[in-house]
Amino acid sequence: MGSELRRWTVGLALCTCAPFAVAAADAAGVKPRGLTIHWSDPENQFPFGMDELIAQARALFAPLGIELNFAPSGTVITRDHVQVVLLAVDRSGGRMGAHTMACVQRGAGLQPAAWILVPQVRAALGLPPQRFPAEAPLLSRALARVMAHELIHLIAPDLPHVPGGLMNATLGRDLLLKPLAAAVDGGVARAVRSAFESWPTLTGA
Repeated sequence: MGSELRRWTVGLALCTCAPFAVAAADAAGVKPRGLTIHWSDPENQFPFGMDELIAQARALFAPLGIELNFAPSGTVITRDHVQVVLLAVDRSGGRMGAHTMACVQRGAGLQPAAWILVPQVRAALGLPPQRFPAEAPLLSRALARVMAHELIHLIAPDLPHVPGGLMNATLGRDLLLKPLAAAVDGGVARAVRSAFESWPTLTGA
């Protein structure tokens, strides 16, 4: 998975948080820049339509002045794109940790990437191992938030976790599913927008 991994873990208990006052107006008047996502599900961990997940993910990034674009199948990946790969098991040789939900790869010479362990996300949601059609909206929202958390780590690697919200160090069922007035607070939003001005320089591209 590359030489540098950034990981975060799922909380064993459910997390709660207060509503966040994030000004969508912070991004007003700023022409959004695009970030292209190459979505990959080689182990069929999300056998549902992508429309809801894409809408959820785009809504999280719109206040940051970042427009997420999902590359069609066959699109050639470039260094300013991000690979997002869904996995059924940890393939990092144990480096991710027993309760880790996702991790990222970044650094000079490395393709920016995020891996998401879907069984860990399902466990955080309290979903059974067996899939059922009605879970699609829940899993769509949760995976969109997990991916968004990891993308922010790629864009702004020096940004620390903050209590509550999308950039909380641990995400339980509430933070994966509950309605959010905004994904992050104003300070985090400004830091992400500022860091994205240098994208993909921070990835070593």
